[in-house]
Amino acid sequence: MRRAALAAVSGLACLGQVPSHAAAKSPAPLAALDKALSAAINRENANPNQANFDASLKAAEAVIAAAEGLPMGPDTSPYLARALVSRSSYAREAGEIDKSLADAERAREVILPYRDLAPDAYVQSIALAGDVAIRRALFQQAADRLGEGAGYLAQRRGKGPSSAALDMSESNIGYTLAIAYMQLGQYDASVKAQEASLAARVRAVGEFHPATISARYNLALRLSRAGRLEEAEAMARLAAEQVKQHVPQTDLGHVRAVETLALVLAGGGKRSEAVEVARHALDIRVATTGTGDVNFAAGLTSLGGLLADLGRYDEAVSVLSGATSTQDKLGALAAPTDRLRTLTFLGHAQLGQGKMADARQSLDAAYAIWEKTRAAGTAETLLPSVALARLDSGDEAGAVAAATAHLAVASSPRAPVLGKAQSCAIGALLGIAAAECGGSPGYALVRAVTDRLDASADGELVLADRLSLELAMRLALRNGDVQLAADASQVLVGSKVARATRLAAARAGTSDPGLAARIRTLQDAEMAYRRANSVYLLLLGNGGDVQSARTARDVALATLEQERAGIASSYPAWAALTARQGVPLADIRSTLAKDEAVLAVVPALTSAFVLLVSPDRAVVQRMQPSRASFASSAARLRRALDQRSFDAASSHELYRAIFAGIAPDLRRTGALRIVAGGDAAAIPFATLLERPVDRIGRKAPFLVMRYALSAGASLQARTAQPRRALAASAMLALGAPTPFGTSMADAQAARKGPLLASAVFRGGQADAQSLASLPALRSAEVEAVSRSVGKATVLTGDQASEEQLAKTRLDQYGVLLFATHALVAGEMEGVTEPALVLARPERGSSSDGVLTASEIGALRLDADWVILSACNTAAGDGEAAPAYSGLAQAFRYAGARTLMLSHWPVRDDAAAVLAATVLKEAAKGRKPAQALRTAMLRAMADPDLPDAANPHVWAPFVVFE
Repeated sequence: MRRAALAAVSGLACLGQVPSHAAAKSPAPLAALDKALSAAINRENANPNQANFDASLKAAEAVIAAAEGLPMGPDTSPYLARALVSRSSYAREAGEIDKSLADAERAREVILPYRDLAPDAYVQSIALAGDVAIRRALFQQAADRLGEGAGYLAQRRGKGPSSAALDMSESNIGYTLAIAYMQLGQYDASVKAQEASLAARVRAVGEFHPATISARYNLALRLSRAGRLEEAEAMARLAAEQVKQHVPQTDLGHVRAVETLALVLAGGGKRSEAVEVARHALDIRVATTGTGDVNFAAGLTSLGGLLADLGRYDEAVSVLSGATSTQDKLGALAAPTDRLRTLTFLGHAQLGQGKMADARQSLDAAYAIWEKTRAAGTAETLLPSVALARLDSGDEAGAVAAATAHLAVASSPRAPVLGKAQSCAIGALLGIAAAECGGSPGYALVRAVTDRLDASADGELVLADRLSLELAMRLALRNGDVQLAADASQVLVGSKVARATRLAAARAGTSDPGLAARIRTLQDAEMAYRRANSVYLLLLGNGGDVQSARTARDVALATLEQERAGIASSYPAWAALTARQGVPLADIRSTLAKDEAVLAVVPALTSAFVLLVSPDRAVVQRMQPSRASFASSAARLRRALDQRSFDAASSHELYRAIFAGIAPDLRRTGALRIVAGGDAAAIPFATLLERPVDRIGRKAPFLVMRYALSAGASLQARTAQPRRALAASAMLALGAPTPFGTSMADAQAARKGPLLASAVFRGGQADAQSLASLPALRSAEVEAVSRSVGKATVLTGDQASEEQLAKTRLDQYGVLLFATHALVAGEMEGVTEPALVLARPERGSSSDGVLTASEIGALRLDADWVILSACNTAAGDGEAAPAYSGLAQAFRYAGARTLMLSHWPVRDDAAAVLAATVLKEAAKGRKPAQALRTAMLRAMADPDLPDAANPHVWAPFVVFE
């Protein structure tokens, strides 16, 4: 259905009723017909239905027919131009793009000689011609037309009287011109055009009009595309706040502002937060405009792309399939560039699923659209994946064609660094010589990914990174370059906890106490900003005191920026000290004992790889199953263990996938430090079976029978840090806190799975009613473990509280034990962050009884051991965050050296046996991995432990160093 001439396009706006044109000497019949057209349009605006639509179109046709029978001149051309604009608008909305473009161009042609007499008709024809040209992917033609109109209005504004209608037309032209420049890759020009659009809109309707707010969120998008991420986020947040205050939720501008915030957050690396905001936007859109228009499809596409970036491929495919279905129903109303974006994301997600035939179909369809449109900014997203899909489908010629096209696009001076590096790597993989690529495309690609990660907000891998590192690993295999494989693996397995480890190592390793203090202050500032920002985002989406939350966030951000600037100024080597760096194989080997090895298990996009480094050799291999098949086996094993069962078949499948090719290289190895990324990080490696078995018993060939196993965050050589003699260390054991409720067993039984942190926090605070669903814990575990250390302080019941913890000097303890409930991270970082549940707070207390990851990170620890005996304390800090990036990261920040973490809920009796044995063995001087191995072997043979041979009982813990 059509409204006023330009109002139907996102970002364009109109003003009230449409006046009749008033030429100086109007032919009477033509003037009457024009007046009838104005009345018809106004009736349609007031009551949009098919009858009024048809009446408006009929009135426009009548004006055109009458005007074409008269000589063109100042008395007739404005009428004809205005009627042509109306008919062009109707054709555009009906999907008749060629007809619409022809009418818009003719309108411009007939009014151009007389535009000073009828500027409104001229600028409407220009705006419409530009918009329709963009829909036809004629971006340069659109930029030429719109630039002409923008220049005319700027010149006219300085010479004659203006009006709100002309200011709005100028704004619409600036908006559409910004899109054209963006599609041409001229991002700075796009920002300037949108800034002009915003200024004109303020003049036309004021600061807080919905149309002005829409210009702000569109400016945020242009800033984001230009790489001005902080400005983009600030503008997007401002627009989102203003729509909450000034625009009803039923207005399209409201949902578009929320969608824009999601896109900008994603562009800045805050993808977990962006998913939450994108879902909120879709909820609004479904409630207000339904599910059948181009904007709903665009919202699905954005959400699907975010999910694919987070590695949640099944969800992404479901969402993106909904977007393509909607676009198919819309037909010509769905712009080719929108289809291109959706199909590209869908193909990426299907690659991640391992569904190569489906991915090939989606990506080839996207490639066909790209060949016609050459839309800027899409080549670097699409072409490498097209080449990879074709190569893996056996179509080498097709892969070469896509790679050659990518090299041509990437040769542009405006091409992004990562896109250039990808084009060179895929070209090298296919044997395409390119002089501009140099001799080390694999290393250049790893460096480009590393630079992007160091500059991003969360430092986590996205789909483009996984694709890039897949290419680098394949190049390493083809060339026999194990160092390149090590550099790429270092990035693929890295996570937030790896950065926390680097910071902790920098803090502990520096001889300058001033630098150590500054590092700690910086860490605290990062934690404080992360929490404040997430509280703000939660309230922005769900209601609450947004103003106070924004003030708190701004204060935290200012503090963080001040700390970053200060440490960079005072310590010039700081950036190099903490940046992600490649690790020379010689450095890795130098830290290994003769019976030790480091094993990296490295899932990428379509493949998974294994890198083994021992004192005398280094080997890299590509797993035989696809990454998706490998991930499926890992998920089945974990699902069984989480349900107190064991999947022996999946366990052996994983062993074969990882170890089949490297087992001969491990004959002299007794200790393995495993550095796992992505899907592999959640695997309990101790439970992998070296050969199939009919039944599970204590003599089953589990991997722990052969190796002492530990987990690490990085291939980086470990820096030895001084440790206390454990036998003389003091221990703080905290557990069995006073519960939040008394009638909780039924609620716990009714809930399946762990309690998500997102279900507990309300407005940034823990919700006591949700916490009351947790069952009470017994203190037997705490008491048993505390007896294994000479000097132990035990806090249980009311003493196991946040208040008591705050009063305690924690850095005096060499061992810390937390035996309590853990909250697994939900969908949104920060407020729904992982946490430990402590004692119910006293009435009137300022604490909430929950020790969050950000609060843990602010603790001052000097602990050789931190044992977290709760459910899934090895989990990540978001829905798709890497394992060990939640509580592990926080305790690393705080100063813990060795962590003992749980993969699933630990049975009390097993936890007591395992933790006590580990500490006793460590006190004898055994290394952490050896101590845990001994504890596991004893537990599985313990006659007093029911079902002791079940890995669910003896294998919940992992030692993280």
